Amino acid sequence: MDDWQDAALTTRHMHNRRGGQGTSGKQKNAIFDVRRTFGTYEIKCPAAEKIIAKAGNSGSSAKLEIYGLNAGGDAVHAELFLPGALHAVVILAASRKTMNAVIRRLEDAYTTKERVDSADDHVAADEEEPEGEAHGEEQPETEDEDDLQNRRVQQFEKNSFRSPKFWLRWQGQVTDQPRSQEDDQEVNSNTTDTDTGYLVFSGNSCDKFEGTISCETLDWRNVKLRGWKLTSKSERDFAMAWHPIIKET
Repeated sequence: MDDWQDAALTTRHMHNRRGGQGTSGKQKNAIFDVRRTFGTYEIKCPAAEKIIAKAGNSGSSAKLEIYGLNAGGDAVHAELFLPGALHAVVILAASRKTMNAVIRRLEDAYTTKERVDSADDHVAADEEEPEGEAHGEEQPETEDEDDLQNRRVQQFEKNSFRSPKFWLRWQGQVTDQPRSQEDDQEVNSNTTDTDTGYLVFSGNSCDKFEGTISCETLDWRNVKLRGWKLTSKSERDFAMAWHPIIKET
């Protein structure tokens, strides 16, 4: 178990205590609400800015849109725009173990959908989609909506003495702009890639964060990434499209 996960468990235990300092406003503020991450963030990424400058393009502003929780309630869906460099869907999770489980469900759901789409109708009707991220998944009707929301949010509770940290995994289109050796003209090409990173928010208000992002196609390895919240937003629906990518070794 990661240190900050252990701290989250301790925080929840103290939150349930009555009387004394446990009821103070400071203690109340120590509970992290993942919904505070939802919104639009302005992004600064020097590595991406170098690519844009080299191409001679001003481009649009770089941003990160954090939409909301996934169906399983154990990850956050987002979308990253680094104009001229990268456009990707993003998954944020509280631990590497959780991230691996989320990715596995997404890839299993994609594989199952592909198999169903290519099968005859009578075969497709018998297919069973995996739990978690399967398309068309619905939560059990027996669970109260408020209870469901609270259970999902509680998975991300963290101690305010530690900055909220999220592991990041992205998948999307990389805009590569190699220069031709024959005619010295730039040729634009898009490459689908996936890689990792992390974000650390400055506090439970989630007004800003620092982190890193890697991209093998762009030869990025833990390049710096910073963000400032422009607008807080309510949870929004987002169709997460994710498929297996096999990288050559």
